[in-house]
Amino acid sequence: MHFASFVTLSRPSKAMIIAISQNGAHCAAIAFREKYVKRLASLVVFVVCAACTKPGDQILTFAGLGPVKIGMTVVQAEKALDAKMRAFDPSDRTAAQACWYTRRTDGIDQQIAYMVWNTAIVRIDIQNHAPGQTEVSVPVVATEEGIRIGSSEDDVKKQYGSRLVIAPHRYGGQDDHTLTVFGPTFAGTGQRNGILFETWDGKVSTFRAGTPEAIALVEGCS
Repeated sequence: MHFASFVTLSRPSKAMIIAISQNGAHCAAIAFREKYVKRLASLVVFVVCAACTKPGDQILTFAGLGPVKIGMTVVQAEKALDAKMRAFDPSDRTAAQACWYTRRTDGIDQQIAYMVWNTAIVRIDIQNHAPGQTEVSVPVVATEEGIRIGSSEDDVKKQYGSRLVIAPHRYGGQDDHTLTVFGPTFAGTGQRNGILFETWDGKVSTFRAGTPEAIALVEGCS
């Protein structure tokens, strides 16, 4: 009797089987829904972040890049970076030269160049290749809106909208442009800096931040 009772109790009834099947289907539906939601969320993140900053990015703003601010002297920039800087364009500059370029001497961030006017940094350039190299590479620098070298012109337009001043690129084709956006006026100084993007074939090839007069120069100090 004890054995027979055990067998009877251990066998699931038809109702139990239906309930288990329904519960399994419900769990499967939940699992499918969660998987679908995760995939959809990933897709949404991808779409939203077509232009976005990434971990490790240095952020170029209207004020400057990292600890280096527009308006600093080279000596102040060296202290801020804890690194020495060297003139490279022209490399034989003298105190009489009003405009020249400089970059770090330690080999770090070689695609970042600083334009100096008289004694102050007036522009920071993000270049698409390192000195002495012709191969295009993307430095880990972006704007606060996530625009970087290689971003599409459409992304620039989406991020900055009607604030952009768009002009034909002086040396490009009909589809190549410069896109400039200006920031707010800095309290106390009355200074209003801008960021200019150069595009070739629909992609950002280089960009720079600085004073309106400095970023408008097409060929460096020229």
